[in-house]
Amino acid sequence: MLSSAGDAGGTVIKVVSVRQRNRELGLPTINSAVLWLDHETGQPEALIDGTALTALRTGAASGLASKVLAAPNAQTLAMIGTGGQALDQVRAVCTVRDIASVRVAARSYESACRLSKLLTLDSAEIVPAASVAEAVDGADIICCATTSERPLFSISEVARRVHINAIGSYRPTMCELGPELLHAATMVAVDQRAAALEEAGDVIQALAVDAIQESDLIEIGRLLSPEPENRADGITVFKSVGLSVQDWAVARLAVDRANHDGAVEHLFL
Repeated sequence: MLSSAGDAGGTVIKVVSVRQRNRELGLPTINSAVLWLDHETGQPEALIDGTALTALRTGAASGLASKVLAAPNAQTLAMIGTGGQALDQVRAVCTVRDIASVRVAARSYESACRLSKLLTLDSAEIVPAASVAEAVDGADIICCATTSERPLFSISEVARRVHINAIGSYRPTMCELGPELLHAATMVAVDQRAAALEEAGDVIQALAVDAIQESDLIEIGRLLSPEPENRADGITVFKSVGLSVQDWAVARLAVDRANHDGAVEHLFL
């Protein structure tokens, strides 16, 4: 995957592999590497762990969405999924809201306990949940990072005022949020409409049954403009499938910081 910003900065080339069987081996299902090329000379300047970069930029996107859509006094976060994206999802939300309690749910209680032990947050209690229903009950913010092919929870299981970040379903056959939930949402934000229509199973399946319309999808950038869309109460959703510009932005930040710290030679392997 290629992303270039011309005179604004360098060029990013990202190579990704997806192996669902890796889960059985205790390995990440998604692995990647990011190559940063200097914008003037085209020379390779940095090779970055793409798995870490992807987690950072996906977390940052959810953090941004939570900042503009979640209730200002949100205190309880439910994290559904314990894969490579989960840590940065939690960290990002805790950066923009004063989270007091994080409930972690996964396919197995053992996985929820394992992630709970990895999370170290000074101001928040980390609690492994016995089920998804227990995790989302009354939660102010929910982050979903799974490869589920059916909805993780129903609309009756969530609070009347809740913000949901759904980042896991990246294929048309996958679905973390059901059509009835998207239909009930007062706002469905996406990182890019065209990308969501191509890849987001939640969105594609909801459109297929007329639960939502394409015009209901609000690109997150519109919420940051000088005249943003009206902020919504009730149930709000941010559906992200990831964009190359997000990879580019985080890669540039990493290279700029490394150059500033005099450590760029350690980035290129």
